[in-house]
Amino acid sequence: MTKKISQTYRVLDEIEHIRLRTGMYAGSTSLQESEEYIFDLSTKKMVKRKISYIPALIKIFSEILDNSIDEAKRAPGILDVIKVEIDKTTGKISIHDNGRGIPVELHPDTNTYVPETVFSNLRSGSNFNDEEDQSLIGTNGVGSTICNVLSAEFKIETCDGKKHFSQTFSNGMRDKSEPHIKNGTNNHTKITFLPDYEFFKLTSLDDDHYLKMVKKIIDAAGTNPQIKFYINGEKFYLKSFSDYVNLYCDGSVTDENKDWKIAVTPSDDGFDQVSFVNSVETYNGGTHINYVSSQITSKIREFILKKHKLDIRPSEISSHLRMFISCQVNRPKFSSQTKDQLISPSSEYKTSWEVTDKFIKRVIEAGVVDRVLLWAEAKAKAEEMRILKELSKDIDKGNPRRVDKFSDAMEDNDRHLCELYLTEGDSARLSIHESRGKNPYIGSFALKGKLLNVMDADLKKVIGGKDSDGNKEIMNIMKITGLKIGVPVKSVKDLRFGKIIVLSDQDLDGAHIGGLLFNFFAYFWPELFELGIIYRMNTPLVIANVKGKETEFLTDEDYEEWSKTASKHEVSRFKGLGKFKTSRFKKILENRDNYLIRIGKLEAVDMAGLDLAFKGTKADERKEWLSDVNYFSSFD
Repeated sequence: MTKKISQTYRVLDEIEHIRLRTGMYAGSTSLQESEEYIFDLSTKKMVKRKISYIPALIKIFSEILDNSIDEAKRAPGILDVIKVEIDKTTGKISIHDNGRGIPVELHPDTNTYVPETVFSNLRSGSNFNDEEDQSLIGTNGVGSTICNVLSAEFKIETCDGKKHFSQTFSNGMRDKSEPHIKNGTNNHTKITFLPDYEFFKLTSLDDDHYLKMVKKIIDAAGTNPQIKFYINGEKFYLKSFSDYVNLYCDGSVTDENKDWKIAVTPSDDGFDQVSFVNSVETYNGGTHINYVSSQITSKIREFILKKHKLDIRPSEISSHLRMFISCQVNRPKFSSQTKDQLISPSSEYKTSWEVTDKFIKRVIEAGVVDRVLLWAEAKAKAEEMRILKELSKDIDKGNPRRVDKFSDAMEDNDRHLCELYLTEGDSARLSIHESRGKNPYIGSFALKGKLLNVMDADLKKVIGGKDSDGNKEIMNIMKITGLKIGVPVKSVKDLRFGKIIVLSDQDLDGAHIGGLLFNFFAYFWPELFELGIIYRMNTPLVIANVKGKETEFLTDEDYEEWSKTASKHEVSRFKGLGKFKTSRFKKILENRDNYLIRIGKLEAVDMAGLDLAFKGTKADERKEWLSDVNYFSSFD
């Protein structure tokens, strides 16, 4: 019975408890995979990549490094050098600082020297005076002792300016040497430890753990510019937090006061943050992130509402921000011993930062608002597409050959080889129909005037709904071609025609009709251009006849230049398609490759041109542009 009770109800000493329940003290001992920033040793830049590491192993390294950083805050102007040696071969780590050192004297409560007391007793240290404001890293007095317990060997060396102390622990702090005391005047503290890699189920210190430790040192250098850091003998000194941010990106907008350092850049991949509280990386953010971001997003929101009449939610604005924060707060509270998330309310910070109009102006100029507006436009268009897709789901029902003013291609099998001519007026359609002869691949549809400008149109005017019949012209084009709003075209085989050809008069009205058609296709199916489906047919504007030999010109300018040296000739002008006889159309169709212009993938400049031509908000700019307009210049 006694044996069963002792097995069921175990009593552990502190060392056993730490090694059995390490997660309570230092985080997980399991190998985890995470995509994080690491310091690329070749480019000297921060890059994001997947690494595998044990959080508890990184934590015990941080605890010793953090002790030196805290001492620098306690003794500003004294501790200004921290040297870290990481031997990848042996796995041994040492951290040396030139601080005041730990008093080499007996502690009255433990009757051991203070250095031994500090590094071998849980809940021991110098940060327990809660009446005193301080912005240190250590709070609970357990970190360095945890490192000792989880190390195969742990050596203390320190000098307080009078005495030098050294002592070595081993076997997870179970064993220790006698303290060695001698005279010394060179103030410093050096901790050398060999993590218990067997406990962590590792054979050695691998690359990912090494890089994670190096990142910790670089972080410390970035948040403590008053300290010069050395990594394996190489000096790493960052003069400011801005220098640290430049390791991630160029061109950030920065602001800072004594306790807060803020940097912001636009983000194209959702909200991102790199933050520190009292030099500790808060990987999972916390209240300080909300404290800063809420001020920034509130100001940006006001600006967008006032200037662009759009009410964007704060969360939608913050998704376009990338923030870097280093702050000092009083006695921070974290969600766990790993300190990766700040939970202190801002009312307890005893420090503050307030956003200024000047800072917000610089953030806006950096492109954050542009990205928010583009996102808002894309979101609105996506919602519009969703509604249009729902409204247009029944458009393709019925026989497209029954559409009025439509002459279908006669080919039924290889529809992707067929060509659809969208003509200005029925006479041009009839000419195409009569001129195609026995060619089974040519179809034509007559447009009735100018197509609806879909860019600013009400959805019901485009497709219709319960209270509207929609735009019949657009619905007919969709039925004829097989296009469906909200359904991307992946291949020419998805449609009833592999080529859609705009055929309008060679005048401004014809150009406007063609532009509206291109606007229609670009707005709903921009992929049509990249797939090579959209064409314009440029019919001759002038035909000169010299002794029975014809020369065709697409513009008056080309003809005028030619006529300067030409002999006597007859001239025919064809601004309207209705002037072409069927025989002329037949000749054009037989040699149509000479007249067709494929309109390829639309670039940003092309989309901007369509916006300028058809967007309601561009009216003032359009007035200036219309005096010398060529709707097709950006597509040629």
